[in-house]
Amino acid sequence: MHTWVPEDFNLDVSINGDITGVNMKDTKLISKSLSLRSESGSIRARRLRNDKCVIEALRGDIDIGSYIESGDLMMRTGTGEIKVTKRLGVVQRGTVVSEGGRL
Repeated sequence: MHTWVPEDFNLDVSINGDITGVNMKDTKLISKSLSLRSESGSIRARRLRNDKCVIEALRGDIDIGSYIESGDLMMRTGTGEIKVTKRLGVVQRGTVVSEGGRL
């Protein structure tokens, strides 16, 4: 699936495979609410900026190439690891859980 998504939206994706977010040039994924859930794959994105962010990779990795800025953040992996390359910014509440991997 390939789609263009405007700013100020709610996005909820739940699949069994990999989720890869591609940001063109210097644009950012700006949303009100973002939920990415993968049962058996990894989640990769470059930049995320939103009010509420839930990222769950139950049997894979979470890899954020640049930064996450969120008001309310929940990141969780089962057997994988979580990696945020540059910056993790949380305004109100942030929870990061890695049951079997590394942070």
